Amino acid sequence: MEYLTRSLKNLKDQPNFNYHPRCERLGLVANLNKSNIYFGGVSSAVQQEITQKTGFSIGELPFRYLGVPLSTKKLSIFPLPKKIIQQVEVICTKFLWIGDSSSSKKTLAAWNKLYRPKTKGGLNATDLNTWNRVALLKHM
Repeated sequence: MEYLTRSLKNLKDQPNFNYHPRCERLGLVANLNKSNIYFGGVSSAVQQEITQKTGFSIGELPFRYLGVPLSTKKLSIFPLPKKIIQQVEVICTKFLWIGDSSSSKKTLAAWNKLYRPKTKGGLNATDLNTWNRVALLKHM
């Protein structure tokens, strides 16, 4: 990205600048066979000018980068219903205290005490309600 930014600044400052992938002046080498350029909110005329001067071809989304799919679609995130969170906590509590999630014995401590750090007598367990809210806020 830094290389591209510097190249685009040079293009803007020097209208007769001819890009070459082995441009020693910048000290970096780009492989035009493996590289594409992606635009967002850029007019067709500017896209054409940039691709002509740089030699890059325009890439299309979606594609995979380092194995991660990249797309223009916004992820749809929805909150977990409270009923689901409660059911997960019941299963976790039973498994933690009894070793079996199907048993109906009483637990030895309140689940909210397990959220405390180990230094405060808890098990540093994750509060699913808080985790759910934080996850939603991160994607807004």
